[in-house]
Amino acid sequence: MELEQEQELEKVIISLENLVISQPPLPPLSELETITGYTFKNKELLKQAFTHASYKADDSNSYERLEYLGDSVLNHLVAKLHYFMYPNMMPGELTRLRAANVDTEALARAALKYKLHKYLRHKKPLLDKKVVNFFGVFI
Repeated sequence: MELEQEQELEKVIISLENLVISQPPLPPLSELETITGYTFKNKELLKQAFTHASYKADDSNSYERLEYLGDSVLNHLVAKLHYFMYPNMMPGELTRLRAANVDTEALARAALKYKLHKYLRHKKPLLDKKVVNFFGVFI
């Protein structure tokens, strides 16, 4: 029984490796400037923003540090917007509203709406699978 499970696992791993190998080349990040309508002064930051740690051996060039900063800025801006838009809303309600607007799924849906997922540089077949399963879209 264990041998069968090992053989099945090996088949799955080979399938996933073939999936990664057979992916089309990534589109140029310069297309993001057209999508966003913004010309990035520092193209390396743009590259870093779309690079997952699995894409490179060096973690420092992944988007995770930018994500940390971006999450804080986004929370601040959304909190400020809600604070002034809803002057009679109680703090607990404002907190729930902000959380609903700045949650992972809401941001992922926005990224897919603008097809930003196509530009993500990574080597994680499971990420592709999650996008396909959840959104019906292939990265």
